[in-house]
Amino acid sequence: MVYARQSAVHRATRLKIKAMKLATGMKSGAFSSLYRGRGIEFAGVREYLAGDDVRSIDWNVTARMGKPFIKQFQEERELSVLILLDCSRSMMYPARNSLHLACETASLVLLAANFGGCPAGAVIFDGAVLFSCAPMMGMRHTLSLLSRFDSLCDAGSFLPDTAPARQGTALATALSGAAKILKRRALVFVLSDFRCAQWEKPFALLCSRHDVAAVKIDGAFDESFPFAARLWYTDPETGFTQSLPGGSARFRREWLGESQTRKARWQEAVVSRGGYPLALNADADPFVSLSRFFAARGEA
Repeated sequence: MVYARQSAVHRATRLKIKAMKLATGMKSGAFSSLYRGRGIEFAGVREYLAGDDVRSIDWNVTARMGKPFIKQFQEERELSVLILLDCSRSMMYPARNSLHLACETASLVLLAANFGGCPAGAVIFDGAVLFSCAPMMGMRHTLSLLSRFDSLCDAGSFLPDTAPARQGTALATALSGAAKILKRRALVFVLSDFRCAQWEKPFALLCSRHDVAAVKIDGAFDESFPFAARLWYTDPETGFTQSLPGGSARFRREWLGESQTRKARWQEAVVSRGGYPLALNADADPFVSLSRFFAARGEA
């Protein structure tokens, strides 16, 4: 997908139409654990009928009325959404184009939550947490978050040019912080390239209380290495530069193999810790990928 800059009106209209279609899928997806245990509220009492669970008897009302009554509960169907967005240097690297894809995906999730009547919040981080807010309702709140995402697409970061993105990725810190700001069970989207260590433990803890979709954003170089006699490659985090033999078929095969192995390990780590993996490559249409993701959850 080519992320050419579009007019704000055109981009907003396109996102709105797609997000309206995603809203239904988001709430109908089989994130059934969102509605288990907690998340139910007292709705009243009714007379006991044969076959009712005796554990549901309201003994206070039963004593007053002289015949058995049971408590009735109503499931809490409101779905809270939290977006964790990685804008570290590795996500901003021009050759990868990952940040634009992540912002587009985050904007679609946010708008879908808004159209579905779901409170939404966000945590934005690079080498440190830059911004965080708990899920809230309201168009003003939604527009404020969209503005932040759009600024990231425009400038690579909403920080001033004099304060470039910090080195490293504070993914572990963001995951731990998300667990603290969420007061009830929620649907969490983690948008990152996951190019860091020690994120698994806080991810597992977050999954134990929430439904977590891990969205891995891959760049063009993660899928294939371009053919070239020699190509200089720079690590965006450390600045280390090395000449790589892009003209070697063997090197390109090994590059692709290593990328596939790394992705498989990531997917295994996500699933084993209770999360839902979703990998997006540089050419992915986030609307199509999210639609399939929600549909798959609905069939689970």
